[in-house]
Amino acid sequence: MFKLNANLMVTDQIFELIYDTGFYLNILCLIAGFILFRFHKRKDLIILVYLLFSIVFDYLNENVREWFDVDTNYHVNNLWTIVEFFILAIFYLCVKDFKKFKIYQILFAFLFIVLVFIVFISLKSIYEFDNINKIYSALYFSISSIVLYYLFLKDVRVHLLKSSLFWQNTGIFIYFTGNIMVFLTIDYMFSSDFSFTMTGWTIHNVLSIVKTLCFMNGFYKNKGYPDKLRYPRST
Repeated sequence: MFKLNANLMVTDQIFELIYDTGFYLNILCLIAGFILFRFHKRKDLIILVYLLFSIVFDYLNENVREWFDVDTNYHVNNLWTIVEFFILAIFYLCVKDFKKFKIYQILFAFLFIVLVFIVFISLKSIYEFDNINKIYSALYFSISSIVLYYLFLKDVRVHLLKSSLFWQNTGIFIYFTGNIMVFLTIDYMFSSDFSFTMTGWTIHNVLSIVKTLCFMNGFYKNKGYPDKLRYPRST
């Protein structure tokens, strides 16, 4: 998530409330994940790692300017985009029925690395906000989540609402698909009225809250429905 000074369309109080809710909800979800640790599979542990890094980067994003006396925290946000991509890419690699797409996953991960180097060597500084890699990441995980939905629907034995994988995939789908338009219009938001910028980031932060709630429900489903024959299969 990103934190800026709110104004006009989204008041300071509303923006702070949404941002803080998302931050502390991530912490609560991480704690719940550790409490239910013995019920988890490998893919659930990756979600725990994702939450941990998300909290760390949010905290750095909040404090890095004061700690190091710098004018921007965009480098923290840009680094998080890279870390987030690879953590979630590993998450989808843990879905066994995704093994047939492994070569494509490796290819798109390699293309992401190439894109990162091109952007930060030729187009932008690491200290400038990068929406190019964010758009790529959002499109990639939106498509990956849709493919996983397709795999779910191919097997009538799937009890979707009882599957932790379904809820985790749903959180990723809602967050990244909802943010595609935010990332596509980010250049306009920065050059336009600041109130529009805050509205965009508020939408982003709300989507982040929804994603965390889906992850938390996924952890609970592991405890409530510990069946081993859940499709698509995960490890």
